[in-house]
Amino acid sequence: MAWNIWRNYGHLFSALVVVLSAIMTFFGISGFEQIKNVLPDQIKSMENAIGNFYLWCVILGPFLLLIFGWLLIDYHSKKKEFEKLIDTQSKAQFIKNLQRIEELAFSLPERYEKKIEKKKIELKVKI
Repeated sequence: MAWNIWRNYGHLFSALVVVLSAIMTFFGISGFEQIKNVLPDQIKSMENAIGNFYLWCVILGPFLLLIFGWLLIDYHSKKKEFEKLIDTQSKAQFIKNLQRIEELAFSLPERYEKKIEKKKIELKVKI
């Protein structure tokens, strides 16, 4: 179940985390003091408990940015390769690349597996 959710929505989650971690990195590096004045008291007390908020932002922000940025880039490169391999009218070329296409579809959302099935029907592949 968790894999299915990650498989279908992981790229969206990765994009969201990349944006949030970029903002967090910016706040951590700039030491954005104006935010401290508008934070609720509960968050201010939490900052006192965990330590310097900006230090955590400087450490976690780039770390999350790298990890989820890599996941997002990996998703788009696999998607681009998938589209390139499946966009053929040659049955022989499709069968030759079928194993790689299926490997890519396994790590991409489920709709890509459906694209493979449609292409197999279109090219009349019986594998």
